[in-house]
Amino acid sequence: MGFNDIPNEILEQILRLTIDLPSPSFLNPPCHIAEVSRLWHAQSLNFPEIRSILPLITPHGTRRSLPISLQVESPLCFAICNFSPLTARGDYEMLSGRSKRWGHAEFLSLHPDVLRALSVHLINKVPLLHTVKLRLMDEAKGYAGYLYAFENAPALRRMEVESRCNIFLKAPFAQLEEYLERSSAAIGIVQVLTPDSQIRTLSYYSDNPIPIVTTRQPHGPIPHLHTLNLQLQYTALVTLLSPLSLPALRRLRVVSDSADALDNIRSLISRSGSRLTTLSLLIHLPESLSNRGKLIDHIPLLRDCGPSLHNLELNLLRYAAFQEIVDPSNPDFIPHLREFIAYLPDSSYLDSVSPLSSTSRDGQRVGFVRLIFPSAAERLSAHKQLEIAQRGISCDVPPGLLEAVRTLEEEWNKHTWPQKKVFSMGRLLRTFSDKGGKKLDDALSYIESFMFKSPLQIMLSRVYSPLYLLSDSDIGESHLRIAERAKALLLKLEAILPTDDSVGPLIQWRTEDEFALIRTGLPTPASLASLINAERSHHRSSSDGSPPNPPWGFANLERRVGGDS
Repeated sequence: MGFNDIPNEILEQILRLTIDLPSPSFLNPPCHIAEVSRLWHAQSLNFPEIRSILPLITPHGTRRSLPISLQVESPLCFAICNFSPLTARGDYEMLSGRSKRWGHAEFLSLHPDVLRALSVHLINKVPLLHTVKLRLMDEAKGYAGYLYAFENAPALRRMEVESRCNIFLKAPFAQLEEYLERSSAAIGIVQVLTPDSQIRTLSYYSDNPIPIVTTRQPHGPIPHLHTLNLQLQYTALVTLLSPLSLPALRRLRVVSDSADALDNIRSLISRSGSRLTTLSLLIHLPESLSNRGKLIDHIPLLRDCGPSLHNLELNLLRYAAFQEIVDPSNPDFIPHLREFIAYLPDSSYLDSVSPLSSTSRDGQRVGFVRLIFPSAAERLSAHKQLEIAQRGISCDVPPGLLEAVRTLEEEWNKHTWPQKKVFSMGRLLRTFSDKGGKKLDDALSYIESFMFKSPLQIMLSRVYSPLYLLSDSDIGESHLRIAERAKALLLKLEAILPTDDSVGPLIQWRTEDEFALIRTGLPTPASLASLINAERSHHRSSSDGSPPNPPWGFANLERRVGGDS
């Protein structure tokens, strides 16, 4: 059996086991598994954390240190944390002595006072270095200094810089293919955006309201840039985008604070002749009376993008634009749209649910839809409209049940995720306060006394998911017997749910979390049992003690659309 013949289910298990390695290899970190083949690379995009797992060195700390006997010639991959003049001399000398074998190096919580030492010791001594991440200490302010350690790194292709202070950075920006910067100043962004640049993927996050001072404007198109991810205040966004021409641009994500950003994006598309396949546009208007309830007209921008869009994420949508996107019978329906994520202000957008449920004459409709609402109550109301009201089914979900489910999830988040990787079991139980225990006890008691009349009540309340988490949690060691009670409730719910062999209610929508609904797959709906099992599997994969995935950031952008053309 070849590498590409392994079933996806087994390949996923391999990737999960790779992520869970207690001690990642310096020579073959988990990210190397994505290089086996195109199929393995595509599957690895579903696990974005696999790219950031490296052996971590903490000078004079409890984490592992660099092995002394590594005789093979493979490039070294590592991350070093809390690197400062006071703690790092011995470890630094050992590490810098092997700099000619560095392949992937990350400096986390880097002290500004070591910038000069890094530069002196590493200049012209990192021939194999292809990836570097620099994250300065949060306490650093003002001007941190001058770093030229990686100026002559012939293999360097990926760089990430994060700093609240300003540094003067010299690097081979023209040869970089990926660059990510989080800063209050433009550290390297101007040097990357030049016509002779090889840059393909660029991310820039800044909360500085002062426009970027560009010392030089690009005198021509930037030919290779296909993915651009920006989170900027409007004045900085205008300054950055106005001179740019990006003919290869395919994926664009913009987070800003003004609706006028749409006009700048339209100008960029027109000026560049771009054919976007992915557009994520999130506008977070400042709090004011004039902005309350304000919506944006996205239709002109969507028409400029044309039929090439595959992935779309929008907020502050007007009703007309929402209908145009989701209704296959609309003449402006985007025919090749595969994924649509919408932040809706309320459930009234679904007063007419037929557009979301219909297909075009040739069977087309948006393949994946995620609807995100401002509250659990709006999500529940929308779910009823989408899945129940149109069927004429009566299914009441008392507010008390929703509140009990919310309490279970809140207490799970509060007492499990922050402590599980840091505290011992004894300390975990001590942090499980009487107040928190009383809340869990009350919530479980309510559910134990509640008489479910329909499987749909289970789906709408999402009671299944937090019970599954609690049934497999360490909290069950406490005097409240949380895990045992959750398991007993799950057994009762199993008797109510239709089995996989039975037809059961056919469902198109399911709750992804407290605020979101999703619809996946082909027009053929799935059974209620299969959808609840899918949600159960989703929580199994995410209940490893780490916090839930953050909102759609740049890593998730790559994961979602990595296979698009």
